[in-house]
Amino acid sequence: MTPQAYADPVLNFEVVAETFRDHYAYFKERNINWDSTYALYRSKVTPQTTDAELYNVFGRYVGQF
Repeated sequence: MTPQAYADPVLNFEVVAETFRDHYAYFKERNINWDSTYALYRSKVTPQTTDAELYNVFGRYVGQF
C-alpha cells in the first residue's frame, strides 16, 4: 500500500470493521447486531474525517463489543 492509503480514514475504518467481523466471537452472546453497528459507525467516517475524529469513532465503535 502507498503511504496515502494508510492515511485514508475510510480504508482504516474498513480494515478495523473487517477484522472485528471476521475474528470477534461474541456478537451473538452479547446480542450485538453486526450490520446495524457497522452501518451506524461507518456513516460517521468520510474521506475528510480527521485522525482525531477517527480515533473517537474507533473508541465508540470498539466500545460496543
